Amino acid sequence: MRTNVEAAVVAYLSTCGFACAADVPDDPPATYCTVDRTGGTHSEYVDDATIAIDCVAPTRYGASALALEVDAAMPGLVSQPRICRVDKQSIQNLSHITDGMEGRYRCVYGIVSSDVPQDNI
Repeated sequence: MRTNVEAAVVAYLSTCGFACAADVPDDPPATYCTVDRTGGTHSEYVDDATIAIDCVAPTRYGASALALEVDAAMPGLVSQPRICRVDKQSIQNLSHITDGMEGRYRCVYGIVSSDVPQDNI
C-alpha cells in the first residue's frame, strides 16, 4: 500500500504541536495549517510529492511566524516511516487572497517517500 504523504505530514505536524488538518475545520482555531498535495510523480515504489502547507493566523505577521515554525519542523519529517527526503521549494505570502481578513503563508515542499518492500533492500 502506498504511503499517503498528505496524511503523514498532517500526523507529523500534529505531533509537533501544530493545529493541522487536510481540510479547513468547520470551526477553525485562530491559528492553523492545512496540507494539500498539489502535484508530483510516482512509480511503483517511489512517490515524489509536491505538498503545500497553508499557514493561517489572524494577522500577516502571525501567519509568517507560523510558516517559519512549520519550516523549522519539516526537516524532522524524515524521521517518519517511509519518508526519505524533504526539500523546501518556497515560502510565500498569500495574505492578498484573503481580502485582509486573515494572514496566510504557504510553504511548499518536495517530499519523497519509498514503499520498497523490506525484502528488496
